[in-house]
Amino acid sequence: MEEKLLVGLDLCWDYTQLTCYNAKTGEPESIGIRGSEEQYLIPTCLAVKRGSREWVFGEEAKRLIGTEDAIDAGDLLEKAEQGTETELYGVSFQPEDLLERYFRKVLLLLRQVYPNGRIASLVLSLEERDRAKGKILKERLEAALARLGIEPSRVQIQSHMASFLHYTVSQRRDLWQNDTALFEFGRNGLHYVQLSINRKEIPMIAGLEDRDFSAYLTQKQVREDPVTAGKIFQDVTEMAVYRKVLSTVYVVGRGFEGDWADEVLISLCARRRVFKGQNLYAKGACYAALHLTEWEEERVLLLGEDRTSAELSMQVYRDGGMQELTLIRPAILWQEAFGEWDFILDGETELALQIRDYMTKKREQHLIDLSALPPRPPRMTRIRMKLQYVDLHTCLIQVKDLGFGELMPAGGEGSAAFSPAGGRGNTAGGRIWEMTLEL
Repeated sequence: MEEKLLVGLDLCWDYTQLTCYNAKTGEPESIGIRGSEEQYLIPTCLAVKRGSREWVFGEEAKRLIGTEDAIDAGDLLEKAEQGTETELYGVSFQPEDLLERYFRKVLLLLRQVYPNGRIASLVLSLEERDRAKGKILKERLEAALARLGIEPSRVQIQSHMASFLHYTVSQRRDLWQNDTALFEFGRNGLHYVQLSINRKEIPMIAGLEDRDFSAYLTQKQVREDPVTAGKIFQDVTEMAVYRKVLSTVYVVGRGFEGDWADEVLISLCARRRVFKGQNLYAKGACYAALHLTEWEEERVLLLGEDRTSAELSMQVYRDGGMQELTLIRPAILWQEAFGEWDFILDGETELALQIRDYMTKKREQHLIDLSALPPRPPRMTRIRMKLQYVDLHTCLIQVKDLGFGELMPAGGEGSAAFSPAGGRGNTAGGRIWEMTLEL
């Protein structure tokens, strides 16, 4: 009998971690490369053996590259961002080709534990990236997975911080009764992140505070002088958590390997729980895959870090009464914030757009002027409104006059761009009108 698998994958530039939800234990379990000792940290490395031209990955690929018995396919994620082609034994490979082969190798590890499993939902957790690069990378990752038969409808790509949120809210309530903190010490330096969840709102609202301490401490300092590094980390933690009410502190990243920071972490345990490990993002991604199948609506909205903070809605007459119609929800990736609706006007010359900003708690109403539409009797004008974010802070609204069949020919189009800092509006002549508003 086929078993539906909920999979979390933390895909980093140096290492990859794979998790799958275990329905018996009710928790994600890490899945690694089996051997004398199971390897859960899989190097994000792909290579081709010399002679046999066999594809290898992970530690085996690194070892064979070191002995010059295999050809390195290079930095997979960087090539995906830049669209760089790779030539191996005279054959040119696109970034999607390499990612497909790497994903195939990693996901085949699931067969060891779930021989009859089928991936129902897969969540990829990625390091935070530049917006433009992140969009390109996301498209190529989805294309590579689609080649393996995992369609975009079964895939969600999210940031490490979104995985942090899903992991946190999946723990016992007492572990996030107050704020939750995260120290991350990876290849991008030392960062402190504080997660605050407002339980009074429905759904609950989560916000992040990020502080960069990379200038204070580097991994090179840890390697060269771990004693001094421990003292510096002590100062950093005192600055970060000063007067903060925290229930739990998580410590992640390869920079924390070894025992150089253990004394500091012990001191953090006063009135707090402290957890140190490497699989938080991978397990958070797995919990996100579970939540996608379990939650009909979001229980917790994560704002900021490339997610919209505003809800856009309108009052409309539908099913015999006035209703509030949500056009775009908050807390979704701005690249995916899109909506399209058709309306029949009953003599209206403007549309009243309601904006609720969950970050600032402000509610505003903005009017879209439709006076440039050709004059027609009530209920004889149909318009189409499209909403799409062009960046995190700007939503482009396009209005098209569809007329009303052959009796009322269609007119023109209009557009309004919404930006969060302030607002102004203007109406161009004829059948085109434009307006820029601040959310």
